[in-house]
Amino acid sequence: MAMQESSRPLWMEARSERNSTESTDSTKSGTYRERVPAQTAATINLFRLLLKEKGSEEAKAFLSAAIDSSTHPDIDLLVELCTRLLHTDEDLDTKYWQHLRNFISEGEASDIERSGTAYYLARQCLDRDNLWKGLAFARRAHALNPHDYANLSIHGEALAALGKYEEAERILTESHRIEPRPDLFRYSPLCDVLIHRCNFRKLEELAKESYEKSGGSSGSEVSEYSDILMMCGKPGEALSVLKEALSQETDTWERVDLLVTASKALCQQKSFDSARELLRKDPLYEEERVLQLECANILAREGRAEEAARILAKLHDTAE
Repeated sequence: MAMQESSRPLWMEARSERNSTESTDSTKSGTYRERVPAQTAATINLFRLLLKEKGSEEAKAFLSAAIDSSTHPDIDLLVELCTRLLHTDEDLDTKYWQHLRNFISEGEASDIERSGTAYYLARQCLDRDNLWKGLAFARRAHALNPHDYANLSIHGEALAALGKYEEAERILTESHRIEPRPDLFRYSPLCDVLIHRCNFRKLEELAKESYEKSGGSSGSEVSEYSDILMMCGKPGEALSVLKEALSQETDTWERVDLLVTASKALCQQKSFDSARELLRKDPLYEEERVLQLECANILAREGRAEEAARILAKLHDTAE
């Protein structure tokens, strides 16, 4: 079977697919290359080629045989199989997941020589609240490839989960520098850490930068940016952004989201009457239950419980 151009040796895969490129920072070591054993590299590349050319069953049979041939299954091969096929094959879950659990429990992060493997194990640990082990694998992924956005991001996430916020902020800021993701900033570990540390100056700066780079074209992007402005104590600026977006937005769902966020900004300014008026005057108010519910919430915040209760009762009586 002839190897096609896309099926390069694994060390080349690592440099391209894992963003292991030459660093632009002169303090870094330059071109990066993972130390993957030649046999492992050959096995994984052949598996990927089979997966592309022959389909999952033949590829699975080949890699499963390679894993089963060893008394102690190769963790790199296990992770490759799991990342490519485990979510679509219950038999693999039953057969190989225990091997992964054993390595997570008993293996050493320092034994891993492939950053993708360390990253995968870190993700599994963090998703299951195995935080200290997750940090060990995340640190290993970062050490193996310090130029990869994902490795820095999961390292920072693991640190934050353990309350190490100062170190987490430093690493996540570097992750953001390497690969900014403006459309995802509001839900990034860096945003969460900045909020936790009350670093509102930096939070506002990065949020504005991300908003401008993403184009700020959709209602959700405007709402997310406005949420951060309100966290930073700037509801007036949030309202300006929201009102401009409302003047152009025609999509119902996006408009409802913008209206609710704008009403929250007005409430932050203690302008409760204006917040309710904004919702009730919009043509969508009578048909969109979310807007009516938000109006009830505003009345409740004002201490006008009976009026809030009437709206809620009406919503309850007309529920589908």
